[in-house]
Amino acid sequence: MGDKIVIDAKCDEKCHSCCRWFFKNQRPKVTEEEAKEISEKTGLPIDEFTEMHKSERILKFKEDNWCRFIRPDGKCSIWPFKPQECSLYPIFAWQENGCKMIGIDLNCKAARNGFLEFDVMELFKNEALFKHNRPCEHFSRAIVIKGEKMSDKN
Repeated sequence: MGDKIVIDAKCDEKCHSCCRWFFKNQRPKVTEEEAKEISEKTGLPIDEFTEMHKSERILKFKEDNWCRFIRPDGKCSIWPFKPQECSLYPIFAWQENGCKMIGIDLNCKAARNGFLEFDVMELFKNEALFKHNRPCEHFSRAIVIKGEKMSDKN
């Protein structure tokens, strides 16, 4: 798999806002490549841990809205090969009206308390991050940064 971008957040390991989502449109998207890797490394069929939502593959969550891969000790059981969207949390990237958008989920304690380091210009350079159409209105608390128009290549 290609290089993943990982956001450096000084995480409160008891928070877990990154692993609990109440609405399907907020749940992490999973590429076909990521789904295959997770399947190979866990032995689970892809349809057991993902589902389709509005033409995009997303992680399937348990009935209590927690990620199925969070262990009882609160750690992620697929940490070394988790999807890119999980690695980016609390940052979300999407395109809206042809513009690149970056949102920061303030439900994350690290983001809310300023313990978050990332280079916004480096994020904007990565066109692949902006393939989703995920308006920020679905996040209860967020900061949104609007970038330039998407290139004509997309």
